[in-house]
Amino acid sequence: MAAGLMPAEMGRSLAVVRQRTEGLLHFTQTYRQLSRLPKAALQVVSVWSLFEHVLALLEPAFAQRGIEPDVVLADPDLCIRADPALIEQAVINLLTNALEALQTQPAPQLRLAGYVQDPHRTELEVADNEAGIPTALLEEVVVPFFTAKVTGSGTGLSLSRQIMQVHRGSVQAQSTEEAGSQFCLLFPRQ
Repeated sequence: MAAGLMPAEMGRSLAVVRQRTEGLLHFTQTYRQLSRLPKAALQVVSVWSLFEHVLALLEPAFAQRGIEPDVVLADPDLCIRADPALIEQAVINLLTNALEALQTQPAPQLRLAGYVQDPHRTELEVADNEAGIPTALLEEVVVPFFTAKVTGSGTGLSLSRQIMQVHRGSVQAQSTEEAGSQFCLLFPRQ
């Protein structure tokens, strides 16, 4: 027996080592995913179809929280030039973060919008009425592995930012404490 450890203590120690090893493996896999983003296969993507698909995927999470997302799309024919799978992942990341942020909100509201920002840019927006992100943290939320959550990995927004860079676009975050946050995916117009 190692250094006088009792079988129960040794079992607990091995469980801690196993848990830490699994955590390191998860970290390594996540880091690899962030560093090896596939090349975008750009095509014309209907924003309406994109929203419809993402909302259907997340419907159980919305229902569980009693949230009926407000979808704002002034032009139902609005399209972006994007890789459908990558952009879907970016929108899912934003919606998932919003759902997590709304967990303590007594009257949660969530908006998914798409519109032409100006003649040269299209914007997809996820907005919520959560408590807001402190100004000091707003720029850091897209940094890889930064998280203000107890259980977060800090990869969702960073991955969304990388996806937008592949699309020659960007992610923009705005937040007002006690009023909510907006995360926007900004695409150059083709």
